[in-house]
Amino acid sequence: MCEVSVCMPTYNGERYIRDSIESVLMQDFQDYELIIVDDASTDSTLEIINSFNDHRIRLHQNEASVGIPGNWNLCLAKSKGRYIKYLFQDDILYPDCISTMLDTFKTDMRVGISFSKRDLLVEDGITARDMYLHMKDLQKPLKRKGKMGPYLPGRELLESCIKYGGLYFNFFAEPSFVMFDSKWLARTGPFDNRLRQNVDYGHWLRFLLITDASYIERSLGAFRVHKKSESFGRRIPMMKFKALWEEQVIIEGLRRMAIHEGVHDIASSLENRQKWFIFFRFPFILQQRLERFLWTANKTEMAPSFRRENGV
Repeated sequence: MCEVSVCMPTYNGERYIRDSIESVLMQDFQDYELIIVDDASTDSTLEIINSFNDHRIRLHQNEASVGIPGNWNLCLAKSKGRYIKYLFQDDILYPDCISTMLDTFKTDMRVGISFSKRDLLVEDGITARDMYLHMKDLQKPLKRKGKMGPYLPGRELLESCIKYGGLYFNFFAEPSFVMFDSKWLARTGPFDNRLRQNVDYGHWLRFLLITDASYIERSLGAFRVHKKSESFGRRIPMMKFKALWEEQVIIEGLRRMAIHEGVHDIASSLENRQKWFIFFRFPFILQQRLERFLWTANKTEMAPSFRRENGV
């Protein structure tokens, strides 16, 4: 047994996986295991993983691909730690990431899920204009409403998401910057196999129905954006339509769980969101478009700041 399981689902990750693994091995916290589940890679991913000689690394290779949510769930099934921390093959953790996140659970026993800010590593000539609004500060929609802080009551935060657009925008950031207490998995269930683009977010929102959250207003790692990443692919029109369908799946799943947990006011709010989905989504889309327009109008002033902060 160990305190923390770092779960790394992989597939053809030869380009960056060495950096990701090294960022785990350099943590200032040592009581962890690194679970790597490879989804039948066809490149040199396995050779790179096997080049590390560290007893904390446990590698499993799927004989055939099981897909994104399937591979994430396999990581969960093989983990032995009380606290679960995902890390994707493209991303890196800063040395105090695990210890800082773990402290949030030790400091306040009400907390069941913790998340933090992160930096961006922008590759492949992707410009600041491509990523600035939608990637730099994912907590911005809720910060604008004064709904963010170090301790966040789960159901209050979920109600804010329903009201202020958080059902349509992953304010938790990517899985690499989230940690959760595995004791809640019996009630949240596994990752939803129907989803692809919002697999993580649909799962995190379930935690808010039954436990509280902690937000760390400091970057604890870096999310790498490149043209082959899932996040960049969401800009393709068909992927955007798929994301709309997934949002409905997430809302319905939350509504059913809210009924099961006896949280009928939230269930009612979610039902209203389903009935008036486009109406409620429109203000959020309009706000995003307005911010993009204003940012573009001032890009000469803003873009250099973005480059300095993120090293691009």
